Amino acid sequence: MATLSLAMIVKNEEKTLERVLACAQGFCDELIVADTGSTDNTVAIAKRMGAKVIDFTWIDDFSAARNAAFNACTGDWIVWLDADDIVTPDNQARFRQLKETLLNQSGIIQVMCTYEVSFNAKGDCDFSYARERIICNNGKARWKGVIHEYVETDEGETVNALDICIEHRPLPELQARKVDRNIKILEKAYNQGDRSPRTTFYYGNELKDHHRFADAIAMYTEYLANPGCGWEQYQAMVQAYHCAIGLNDEKQALEWAHRAIRHDSTRAEAWNLVGMVHYKREEWERAIPFFTAASSCPRPSDGFVNNSDYTWVPGDYLSICYDRLKNYTKAIELSLQTLPLSPEAPRLKKNLHWLIDQL
Repeated sequence: MATLSLAMIVKNEEKTLERVLACAQGFCDELIVADTGSTDNTVAIAKRMGAKVIDFTWIDDFSAARNAAFNACTGDWIVWLDADDIVTPDNQARFRQLKETLLNQSGIIQVMCTYEVSFNAKGDCDFSYARERIICNNGKARWKGVIHEYVETDEGETVNALDICIEHRPLPELQARKVDRNIKILEKAYNQGDRSPRTTFYYGNELKDHHRFADAIAMYTEYLANPGCGWEQYQAMVQAYHCAIGLNDEKQALEWAHRAIRHDSTRAEAWNLVGMVHYKREEWERAIPFFTAASSCPRPSDGFVNNSDYTWVPGDYLSICYDRLKNYTKAIELSLQTLPLSPEAPRLKKNLHWLIDQL
């Protein structure tokens, strides 16, 4: 059976490190933790959990730290996790099964898994994306990029195992330090001349998250002049829409959303965004085609995915639009379809009672 090493980089993660290492013990044969300068009990916890700890001097470069962790791994394959990740027992079992099956096949260079990074009030994932998660330890895989890094491998087959999910569950009180850290690293890289598509895309995202909307739009525009992959281009347009809304420029926002639809009409987010503009204007008949188009989009297997756009959002707003147009039968039908998927079930149930009374 194939062996699997865990590679992590950490700094001052005493509050969550034991949790993730306990998860990893369920499917990993080796635990490697690269510490980048902890001043709390992180190192002691890692050693107590059976991890081999290596010291790495932090140089504002996540790839350099991850490569150091990878270099210390001796397993046939390497899986990476962050300190605030969780792997549920069901997903640990899927990893173990993978070690007995897929990871014993030749020609495979990496395995993609689902990364769930945001959750709604029901506890269901509402934002996720596929990431390279398990990488063949042949000495050729290298991490690239100072932040929001990615793995560059030699030639070989990339396999999807998207039924395996890693949950990103950070503690709220620790989030602020990471947000400020990220924008500083990207700003430094950009000002030092790194104008690569990946840097400009993620720098735009950080600027947006810091409500520097005009700067973010300028960065997305620069990115789209020298773009990366298709789903990143789509996301740049969607994010630029949100920035324009933040600037109270609805006209520009609609231009970005329509541009995203033209770029990829198979993804639901931009259809819903245009539908929402008409919905807020109470233009029910104009909103319906956009929400209807969104409802027909299958959930993509690549890139950032707002799960709510592919589950309950289109049906929820379509139901309200048909209600306002006094088509109560259609509104009830859509509400019933949406109810099992929505985190707002109490509101939908209340709406259903009202709609039934109108018949």
